[in-house]
Amino acid sequence: MTTQEHEKLQEQFADPISFEFGLPSVFNKFAEWGFFVKEEIDELAVFRYLYNKDILYSRDCHLIIALSESKEDNANMISRIKEHLAYLCKEGITSLYIEWLGEESDTDIDSYKHIIEEYAKEKCNTAGIDYEQECPLIAPRTFQYTFYNKGVYSGKPTEYSEKNRIGILEPNGIINWDEEKRACQIGNVWFETVMCRDCKHIPLMSLSCQELLQKSHGVCPLKNNTIQPDWVVIQEYEMQKV
Repeated sequence: MTTQEHEKLQEQFADPISFEFGLPSVFNKFAEWGFFVKEEIDELAVFRYLYNKDILYSRDCHLIIALSESKEDNANMISRIKEHLAYLCKEGITSLYIEWLGEESDTDIDSYKHIIEEYAKEKCNTAGIDYEQECPLIAPRTFQYTFYNKGVYSGKPTEYSEKNRIGILEPNGIINWDEEKRACQIGNVWFETVMCRDCKHIPLMSLSCQELLQKSHGVCPLKNNTIQPDWVVIQEYEMQKV
C-alpha cells in the first residue's frame, strides 16, 4: 500500500458512514475483516466466543451420557456417540472424561457402558489421548456437555427441553450446534464477583478458577502483571489460530 492509499483509507475510516455510502463494496470488505462492527455488538464477547470455541473448550471433553426410559432411543444414541468419539479423536483433543446419568431407567446400562467405554479406551489409546472413566471435580479447560437422546445440552441441565438444547447429535457423530445459544454460553463471563468481574479467561461449567486461586495463595495469575485478561485471550488466540 502506498502512502497516498494509506492516507486515503485513514480519511475514510474517520467517517465510516460516508465510507459505507461512498464505497460500499470496500466498506463491506473491511467490515467482513472486523474493522467495522455495529455498536450493539460486544466485540470482546465475540472474540471470547471464537477463542473458547476454537481453543479453550476444544482440548478436554467431559462427556455426560444421560439415558432415557426408551431402550430404542438409548441404543440409537449409543451408535451416534461412538461416531462422535471417533470424530473427537480425529480433532486432536488431549483428554476425555465420560460420565453416566439415569442408570435406573434402563436395565441395559451395563451393556451400554461396556460398548462405549471399551470403544473410547481403544480410540484414545490409539490416538494417545488421556482417557478417564470418571471426571475429577476440578477439571481445568474442560467443556462439559450432555447427550440425551439426540440432543446436546451444556453441563447438567435440570430438564432436557428444546429451550435448553444447544445442539443435535447427528448420525455421523457431528454436533449440529445452535451457534446463537452456544455463543451466549461461552462468549460471556458466567459469574460475577468483585475480583473476577472483568476477567473473561475462565472455563465454562468448572471450578478450576477456585483451584487456581488456591494454588497461587489467593492471587489470580492474571492479576500479577499489567496485561489485561482480554489481551491474554487475544494473544493466545492469535498465536494458535492466526
